[in-house]
Amino acid sequence: MGENPRTRMWEFYHLRSAWDHSSQSSPDKLTIPILENDGRINSGPLPGIVFVFVPSSGELPAYFVARHELTQAQCDRLLGSRNP
Repeated sequence: MGENPRTRMWEFYHLRSAWDHSSQSSPDKLTIPILENDGRINSGPLPGIVFVFVPSSGELPAYFVARHELTQAQCDRLLGSRNP
């Protein structure tokens, strides 16, 4: 998605976590949300996971963290599973 203009941290959209596995289309056909100038995200009907890249600092290595809490639906789509 790019650099968040507010936090200056890089954010990435995980397509598979927004993809409905029952559809005939593939994840690469999904629209990637846009980062607004104020740092908000304009997402679609099945929001995917947005990961924030946290660079290394001192003895901590770099890592990714989800920008928001994950929903059960996002986890199910990510793993390709469905709850009964």
